[in-house]
Amino acid sequence: MLRGPVARLHRALAQFMINLHVTEHGYEEAYTPYLVQDPALLGTGQLPKFEGDLFKISRGREADLYLIPTAEVSLTNIVAGEIIDSKLLPIKWVAHTPCFCSEAGASGLGARSMIRQHQFDKVEMIQIVEPSTSMEALEILTANAEKVLRLLKLPYRTLVLCTGDMGFSATKTYDLEVWIPSQN
Repeated sequence: MLRGPVARLHRALAQFMINLHVTEHGYEEAYTPYLVQDPALLGTGQLPKFEGDLFKISRGREADLYLIPTAEVSLTNIVAGEIIDSKLLPIKWVAHTPCFCSEAGASGLGARSMIRQHQFDKVEMIQIVEPSTSMEALEILTANAEKVLRLLKLPYRTLVLCTGDMGFSATKTYDLEVWIPSQN
């Protein structure tokens, strides 16, 4: 739970990121669902590999629901099953949502901190682009995220994830790791 000045800082940081991405980077802000069905998670590569990390709500005769692990799932599925006219591309969305990961609360250093939580907030950006420009879009998305860290003067490094840590639908993924004194 965040309270007082830390809660205000949390809200201010999310607002700062959304405003930056909307005004300087050309994203459209979206407010998305926190619960999705499994086709949405299959389409974004979360299922089947990361099913153990998801919070699942079984509903008997109705389709199961999952709490989103990232707004990417909801954002990407805005256009699921559609053919988008290339003249409308790129489509760029940004959203601030809570995210839920059941693996996050593992024991060890940081388990009682903000580092590893079952619920955390994230500002997520996505772009819908022509396949031939997807790698360029990835670099732009990464640069947009890095700009936040540079403006906040946070020390960070950019890592390329190994394929074993990616979903089946990913070709290349970056992690931005911010240095945290308590974690050295």
